[in-house]
Amino acid sequence: MKAEEFWDVYMNSTENTLDIYDEAMVFFSEELPDGFNQEYDTLEVVLEVQGHHKTAKKFEKVIDFVNLIKEKHPEIYKESSVYSNRFLVNYYAYQNNIAETEKIFADASVNVAENYDEFLSFFKTLLYYQHIDIIEKAVDPNFEAVSNSDTLICGSEYDLIIIKLFNSLEKHYLASQAGIVFEKEKVVQDIQKYTFDFVEIEQSITLFEKGLFEDNWDAKSIQKLFLENKSDAYHILQAQFIKTMLQKNIRFAVSSKIWELLMRYWRVNNEKSQKHFAIETQEFYKFLQEISGGFFSNDTSDKYAILWGSVYVYDFLFEKELIDSKTYSEFIATSQELKGVLIANEPASLWEFNFVHKWQKPDGISEIEFETEAEIFNKSLTFAKHRFSDFKPMIASEMETIGELSVSILKGEAKIIEEQKNADERLNYLFGNSGASFVEKPIVKELHEKIGRNDPCHCGSGKKFKKCCLN
Repeated sequence: MKAEEFWDVYMNSTENTLDIYDEAMVFFSEELPDGFNQEYDTLEVVLEVQGHHKTAKKFEKVIDFVNLIKEKHPEIYKESSVYSNRFLVNYYAYQNNIAETEKIFADASVNVAENYDEFLSFFKTLLYYQHIDIIEKAVDPNFEAVSNSDTLICGSEYDLIIIKLFNSLEKHYLASQAGIVFEKEKVVQDIQKYTFDFVEIEQSITLFEKGLFEDNWDAKSIQKLFLENKSDAYHILQAQFIKTMLQKNIRFAVSSKIWELLMRYWRVNNEKSQKHFAIETQEFYKFLQEISGGFFSNDTSDKYAILWGSVYVYDFLFEKELIDSKTYSEFIATSQELKGVLIANEPASLWEFNFVHKWQKPDGISEIEFETEAEIFNKSLTFAKHRFSDFKPMIASEMETIGELSVSILKGEAKIIEEQKNADERLNYLFGNSGASFVEKPIVKELHEKIGRNDPCHCGSGKKFKKCCLN
């Protein structure tokens, strides 16, 4: 097929690139005609084919096409891989295909300072799937470039340092359980070349050592420490929490990340309160929006990790008698409400965050709820639409058996519809209705996932994102 012929086929099918998959596979299986890259937007075509098939949940076709581009057109692959690798890491991690996950992550871990935000999204996904050994391999080759980069903000290397710190801490803690004396200096030695603030890290290690090995930290002594030094109290509790989580086979690096995300919320919202662990539903909702970064964020894994992971934290705090039954019950109600919003708001992408069901069940969640919720996440793998109203028939049996969470999901759907209505009213107020109806426009996402090029644009125009606000 000549270049002009293929381009005509492509341009005449921009509303449904699914129709030209075979033509694209044939065209890109050969060397591209001279001047094609200069005259036509080759990258757009590649991303369109991948994007449409990913949205349609035709994942094997996406993989075949990506592999073809990688084999036949390595320069185009290099440009497009920043988009395709994120999907491939998510997909292979979800499938528990360790070999392919490691291969794709290694491919994505070259010169990470150039695409650090994308790298961190892969990094965190594999962190929450507990592929700690895979991601640690990427730290040494990239640490210096990230820490010395002129284009990244100061402290961008923090996530890399934390992996090294908690892996070392876990290694030496486990050795101590086998009879080897824990020596803080060995942890310090492991990480000293990675830290830009060595004194602060050494102080943290000292506090972690106290939390891991001293048995005198009951509720009364912790409350006393909060009055004296709130930061020290948080760190000692963090060490006790990660030790507790290790008994549930959840690694130090994962549980410490959950704790640190929650600690950010506590410090901002409870700074002047003696209720150190109070959570207010609307404020927590806003916090989840903030940590997922807004419309153009590539990373929403933290949002799922903290919302689902916070149940473990509050189980721990309740068991330690650091919160009363009223605070604990209020938190469980808040977490269920916001889970309902998230499930109703992002039904097509739930499978991407199914790491929350690879963790051992928290004490505060029933077995039936945990397993049924996992099945809802699994069913999203084949759900190729956007609206929860289309997803409900697929999960009807799960909604009947999941218990109180089903009520929260339905309330979440109602909340989204109400927010869409309010967004429509704001649009009408700002721009005038001019006879157009906004009612059937796509849902405006408040807990945002990254907007795909082929997704409906968030502005409510009815156009695809690539044809609207992307440019």
